[in-house]
Amino acid sequence: MISTAIFEMLAFAELNAGGELQLTDGLRQLLRKEKIYGYTFEGKRHDTGDRLGFLKATVEFRPQARRPGRRLPGVSEDTGVVEQFPG
Repeated sequence: MISTAIFEMLAFAELNAGGELQLTDGLRQLLRKEKIYGYTFEGKRHDTGDRLGFLKATVEFRPQARRPGRRLPGVSEDTGVVEQFPG
């Protein structure tokens, strides 16, 4: 769990070479001030830091994904990997 103080840390963090803020930089700064707690879990992890990862998470968590027999065209049923993008 991360306290709301993370936003203060991120406000002063420098952008990386790609012009992005890195949460890990903010976490390093926050760790100097307070404890950070984590939880190890079993299950699927989703990296939504890029378009493909975000798409995979969106596909998996859409309401239709919980109904048998429904699938999104272009997404492998076995791996969840997007086979092609339309257009």
